[in-house]
Amino acid sequence: MSARIWQSIVAILYNVTVNFCLNPLHDGVGPQSEQSERSQISVFTIRIDKAGRIRAKDPLPGEPRARAMPDGCNPNRFFAIEPENRNLRIYRRYKGGPYWRPTIPDEMGMRDTTSRLLIEEVTPSGFVQRLPKMQFMNHDEMRWAPTSVEIDSYDIENSAVILNVNQFPGIEGFEHVKIRTLLRDGFGEFNGKPRIGLILNDFFGKSRELSVCHDGHAHPTLGIRDGREFRTVRSIFFDGLRLRLTYRKYRGINTATMYLEDPSNLYKVGLSGISGTNKLGMPNILETEVKLLRNLEQGMLLRGSSYDHGRLGAEIAYSISKQLLGIESMTIAEPSRGGRDLFSTDQQTAIQARLIVDFTQFRPLTKKEAIDNQMKQLLSKIGQDFRWNRLMTTGYAILSYFDSREKVSAVVAERKKNPVTS
Repeated sequence: MSARIWQSIVAILYNVTVNFCLNPLHDGVGPQSEQSERSQISVFTIRIDKAGRIRAKDPLPGEPRARAMPDGCNPNRFFAIEPENRNLRIYRRYKGGPYWRPTIPDEMGMRDTTSRLLIEEVTPSGFVQRLPKMQFMNHDEMRWAPTSVEIDSYDIENSAVILNVNQFPGIEGFEHVKIRTLLRDGFGEFNGKPRIGLILNDFFGKSRELSVCHDGHAHPTLGIRDGREFRTVRSIFFDGLRLRLTYRKYRGINTATMYLEDPSNLYKVGLSGISGTNKLGMPNILETEVKLLRNLEQGMLLRGSSYDHGRLGAEIAYSISKQLLGIESMTIAEPSRGGRDLFSTDQQTAIQARLIVDFTQFRPLTKKEAIDNQMKQLLSKIGQDFRWNRLMTTGYAILSYFDSREKVSAVVAERKKNPVTS
């Protein structure tokens, strides 16, 4: 290879990397690169070989000679490579060093050509603004879910990213939904592609991290953090109160549920009786009636799975604690996990909740005997919670059971911590 060709390659590769530093070096010979009308974009005439690697064809007039990367130029950045006058774009990572050798995918139809490329650094906000639509189908045949969902646009408000979601058919009339998230600083990386983090905060103040991964060319993917990993979201939908995201973990489908509104708005609780005697063999019993206000929850009650019933039981218990017991600080835990079903933010109060729809499973016990037995089990769990949670002083057992199509009855028992034995 002649010295002139080698100098040309080095000079062009140097400028592909160096021009995006905050304070790029310039030796005064002439312009560093040909500038397009869009700010901070450099245009290069570059040879792309048969393997898709970028190679320089000729040096640009006035280009400075190659030298080491300047101080203060931060590596691990992503840059957008876009053929001039073509609606194509690809993101590639620069990891530092004096040379940058990104590859162009074959599907962009640019291999073994000489092309004029627009190259610019990608920012998180610019990444969001250029995201294409994301579509989700209910391939897992989830119940109480729309057939199709589309995130069709993204709005940026300061540090917030708002996902504009269309779902068909709508759930309880919610067809067009806005989901507000917070954008994390900087980029992550997955298989060489940039990934942004989105923080989703729920009604109870709990957070869940989402991610969007996109290479600028193929379809983007939405992820949800599960431990140390991000799992690909298979579906996302909102019923006006619960935001649900499904993802595959190992061989099963998991559902993450976040409450974006107060779940007590779904239920109307009324006191039907107080028993200071041992009607059920226990003290401090409240008897309540709970009305389900939406068709969705009524359908989940009549035709739902055990997970649906666990979710309803926790929501009913939360509504009773807020509307009847006057406890404002309770948080609903994930019903599929063990431990407390609800707990207060100060950790002093906890609730064990259960919903029974079919009493035939307890035969030959009568309905009253089954309720009595289930309440004793819940109170026993409260005793276990006392042992595992030292700050806890009060526990409630709330057993809800199906009474009629729109109404659920519930019994509430209180248990105080025994300072001698607990």
